[in-house]
Amino acid sequence: MTTGAMAKGVAGLAIDGCVRDSVEIVQMGFPVFSRGSCMRGTTKGVLGKINHKVLFGEVLVYPGDLVLGDDDGMVVIPQAEIEKVLEASKRRVEAEKVKSEKLRKGVSSVELNKLDPVFASLGLVQE
Repeated sequence: MTTGAMAKGVAGLAIDGCVRDSVEIVQMGFPVFSRGSCMRGTTKGVLGKINHKVLFGEVLVYPGDLVLGDDDGMVVIPQAEIEKVLEASKRRVEAEKVKSEKLRKGVSSVELNKLDPVFASLGLVQE
């Protein structure tokens, strides 16, 4: 199934269930986000739906929503918010570059994130 999906240009799989042959799928360079792996094959006797909303974990996903994932997890962005989220993401990446440069120059993360008042309010004292 992975070979066929890749041949049709499918970029990856996000499934609220398990997959099998996960090692081979990863070796093929096909991103998979699943609840786990299982050696049992899939059932072929039930029809699914295409272009219908679906409850994925605890998130309702609609056709056209953007689903992104990496090694840290997945996020679903509603179609109407994609442009806004993209712009916010670009700003975040640029801000992280600035923070990284300050950290490289020796500024502590406590200083950078202005955490001294937070720590003081929690009673954290450096000895």
